[in-house]
Amino acid sequence: MAILKRGMRGEAVKKLQVLLNGLLKLSPPMVVDGSFGQATEKAVKQFQMSAGIAVDGVVGPATNAHLISAKPVTNTTSVNSAQSVLADIAAKYIGVRETWDNRAGTSKSLQEIFSADDLKLTPTTTDGYPWCAAFVSHCTQLLIKQSSSFHGVTAPREASVNRFLNIWAKTQKVYCF
Repeated sequence: MAILKRGMRGEAVKKLQVLLNGLLKLSPPMVVDGSFGQATEKAVKQFQMSAGIAVDGVVGPATNAHLISAKPVTNTTSVNSAQSVLADIAAKYIGVRETWDNRAGTSKSLQEIFSADDLKLTPTTTDGYPWCAAFVSHCTQLLIKQSSSFHGVTAPREASVNRFLNIWAKTQKVYCF
């Protein structure tokens, strides 16, 4: 592996970000974007500190050797971490209420929620129905964007809890308890 440091971009950085998300208990998980920025540098330093090696935020030969031999976080911890991130995402919407008859009105939060699914009551109306499943889809979409644990998972766009659980979750092999 080549030396990786702040300012670099590419597939090698993406692989590093995925690896660090699997090795560290980051909350929220680092966004896997292939850009070695402040968050990646901070995670590298955290890993270096935990490994007892020089803390410089650069992935050189010593850090790379420790990354290769390190053990990833178990699946149970990853699930708990994902649940924690999902709870943090949902908490931002506490107090959001529709105006009347399940309408978004001028609420940007509700407009985001209603646009998170594919249901349209008319060609131009995306609100006016119970928005609970759209909210679950919206929060899950944000979780998938933020977490490398769901690499390859297609985000849901469901306005129905039944479809979310029985179609989307099953086809994506994402198990909801």
